[in-house]
Amino acid sequence: MGVSMFHNSFNQGYTKSLQDPDPAKFKILWLEQRGPYVFATIEYPNCVNYDGLKMLVFKTTKDELQKRILIDPHFDESDPTLIARVRPTNEGITEAVEAFEALKNKR
Repeated sequence: MGVSMFHNSFNQGYTKSLQDPDPAKFKILWLEQRGPYVFATIEYPNCVNYDGLKMLVFKTTKDELQKRILIDPHFDESDPTLIARVRPTNEGITEAVEAFEALKNKR
């Protein structure tokens, strides 16, 4: 028996919907730097899928990511540091870390 790192009760009165996450309304719940990659679990309180959680992988530093006032979980030209997005579950995060460790070891 354990506590999942993805359980969340954070709610500041935002209306949750299936709309796109608001890049300006987020809360970083977890960060881990692995070489040049940062694994991040970010909550977007206006979304309902996966309780508004997004598991993202960036090619940047934790310090740089924590300074941002906008983090959009969608791939586009405005943020070339976002390189992957996986299901925000314990299994998803494990698979993401394993995949990026394998890439790192290939170099």
